[in-house]
Amino acid sequence: MTEVYVSRQFWQDTYIGSPAIPKAHIPPYSVFNLSGEFYLNKYVRLIGGISNLTDAKYYNRVFANGIEPAPRFSGYGGISLSF
Repeated sequence: MTEVYVSRQFWQDTYIGSPAIPKAHIPPYSVFNLSGEFYLNKYVRLIGGISNLTDAKYYNRVFANGIEPAPRFSGYGGISLSF
């Protein structure tokens, strides 16, 4: 299990010290993830995980046309083969 914490970030680089232009920022957020693996034998293992375990709504990507919300609760799984 991991936690990622990001403090408040400024995303608008046009701020030049003028009170007429507000400082645009992204609020702080914390995300919990869970992952694991299980070895079936020496060469095969199952892998899986859940991202954003608490289904937190947060923003972490900024583009010219606005702020994009980050992915909500999601999971993944797979098989890893080695030889």
